[in-house]
This record gives sequence, structure tokens and C-alpha cells, in this order.
Amino acid sequence: MRRQRNKIYWALSFARCGLQNVFTFAGVINCCFIMSRNEEYVENRKRDWLIFAVSLVGTLALLVIAPEWVWVGFPFVFTSLAGALGRL
Repeated sequence: MRRQRNKIYWALSFARCGLQNVFTFAGVINCCFIMSRNEEYVENRKRDWLIFAVSLVGTLALLVIAPEWVWVGFPFVFTSLAGALGRL
């Protein structure tokens, strides 16, 4: 019974979105999972400072362990720093 309900839900969600959106990956995600249409950045400085500290430690660890991969941590460090300073 539950599988049948899931199939009905998927069919109804595809029908709701229209066929032009179903053939793209983003269209499938928007159709199948109910997502907020107006996602905005919610200011939470404690969370941003925590993410900054963790990503800074991770980036410094990458610098020591594998220096060629240090750039992978930069977006996390700088984005969380900007959020922690209230610039986002």
C-alpha cells in the first residue's frame, strides 16, 4: 500500500510541474521534493563562526597534509567568515 501511495505521489508531482520541467535535473528536484521558492540567507553568526573555525582547521590541515588541495577549503573559510562578520 505504501509503495502504491509513493507512486501516486510521484505521478501527481510530475503532473503538477508540467512536462517541460520534468526533463531537466532541476525540474525533477523541484517537482519531486517540495522546496522553498524563496530561499534566502538566514543570519546566524554563531553557526557561521563555528563553520569558519572548523573549515579553517580543515584548510590548515590540508595545507600540511596535501598542499596542492588547500584551495578546496577556501570557499568554506571565506564564505563563513563573510557571514560571521555580517557581510552576506
